[in-house]
Amino acid sequence: MTDVTGLDEAIESLDRLGKSAPVALADAINHTSNQSRIELRSEMQSVFATPTPFTLNAIAVQPAKPAGDPEGAVFVKDKKQGANAPEDWFAPQVFGGERQLKASERTLRALGVLPAGMFTVPAKGARLDKYGNMSRGHIRQLLTSIRKTVAGARKEPFFVARKGDKAIGIAERVGNGVQLVLVFTREPQYVQRLDYSAVVERVADQNIEDNLNLAITKALG
Repeated sequence: MTDVTGLDEAIESLDRLGKSAPVALADAINHTSNQSRIELRSEMQSVFATPTPFTLNAIAVQPAKPAGDPEGAVFVKDKKQGANAPEDWFAPQVFGGERQLKASERTLRALGVLPAGMFTVPAKGARLDKYGNMSRGHIRQLLTSIRKTVAGARKEPFFVARKGDKAIGIAERVGNGVQLVLVFTREPQYVQRLDYSAVVERVADQNIEDNLNLAITKALG
């Protein structure tokens, strides 16, 4: 819950609106919520390196309605887009800690290729997209090839790279050479990069009083 100060005068004016008060309050809350969403997007562009549209569009607003006690929300979408929901990716960025498995990691683990407790990071041979992630096309080629390798096919372009008996990543045959495209690594631990609550509280402190005064003026006609 966000604490906002300096609203006494605006609240007194709101009380004088009578039945129009909930409409004005919901209007002010919705303006503030949208300002918070815009500021969070700006903050993400500052703290994340080349954030994807998936990341930048992850913030949603639940509008406040005049009925009852108007209450709005600014939240990270929880509906899956592909294999993951935005909130799965956001949680370690906001709170720190472990990240969720990527869809490709779940597939490699199900195939018995990626050891338990291990994750993947792109290696030098990975083809990256403009956001610094391994391209979807390269991932699809890799997974198709690895499925065939696991099923017993030989001379597939991708194979499990090993150091002794230990699987260390996925390599690709390119021409007459071999290059590592994925490295298996221990579970990454994240530190907080986006102070979500602080951004929302700052925007509310800076804007809610002005938004409420504007909403009251609008309601008075």
